Amino acid sequence: MESVISKVQEVRGTPRAQEVPAVSVVQVENVTKRYEEKGQPPADALRGVGLTVQKGEFMVLAGPSG
Repeated sequence: MESVISKVQEVRGTPRAQEVPAVSVVQVENVTKRYEEKGQPPADALRGVGLTVQKGEFMVLAGPSG
């Protein structure tokens, strides 16, 4: 993440750099997270999840274990 922030600051410092309105900051689609433990059936924590976080929004995803 630090490398992305560093690159953004580098581009903004360019004489001809222009601000472009952000449509969204983060967008993910069809995210799946599966836990597999030996001797246990697989457990899907996420299945086919999509999420868009707009500029200025803050998002937290927390499960029972925190």
